[in-house]
Amino acid sequence: MKDQGKYALGLVLILALAFFAKGIYESRSSPYVSPLPAAPENPNAVQIIEYSDFKCPYCGRAAGTVRQLQDSYGDKIEITFKHFPLPFHAGSDKAAEASECARDQGKFWEYHDRLFSDFTRGVDIGQKNVLKKIGSELGLETQAFNECIDSNSKKKLVQQQTSEGKSLGVTGTPTFFIEGEKLVGAQPYETFVRVIDAKLKQKQNE
Repeated sequence: MKDQGKYALGLVLILALAFFAKGIYESRSSPYVSPLPAAPENPNAVQIIEYSDFKCPYCGRAAGTVRQLQDSYGDKIEITFKHFPLPFHAGSDKAAEASECARDQGKFWEYHDRLFSDFTRGVDIGQKNVLKKIGSELGLETQAFNECIDSNSKKKLVQQQTSEGKSLGVTGTPTFFIEGEKLVGAQPYETFVRVIDAKLKQKQNE
């Protein structure tokens, strides 16, 4: 009887371990879950999440495509820009923080465009004095903007978005998630159009 009890207990332990191991394997191998804004302004719009780096040449190229998409689709799409500064792009994390300081004053996209434009022209946008100069030239309230940069108050936000990107399998920039579909790199405008049109059609049929 005792032997039977030990056998039963051993069998239970083996099954429990097998179930636990299966759960670990499935959690590692399961498909990614596309990130979406917690409260999209327009739930009928196609939600596009972009993970990007202001010192990435391919991201700069994609920025032009993003502007073209915004002009073409208007309120049919919503684009959420998230930060994924690559460690070998010195100062890209500071540029990301500065853009969030600009967001506080309602000028994120203006600052975003200026960062990519200046980087393309060879300006080192990873330097604090450069970032502050851009803010001044865009008409941001100087003291509040400079204090935001100097205090590193946006550092945690940038780190959180980077960690989120890593958890979703982002390894390079730019990476886009369009309603669950992942696009990597500076893809042609037509590629985005094809995916967005399919998502819009899908929403209309729901």
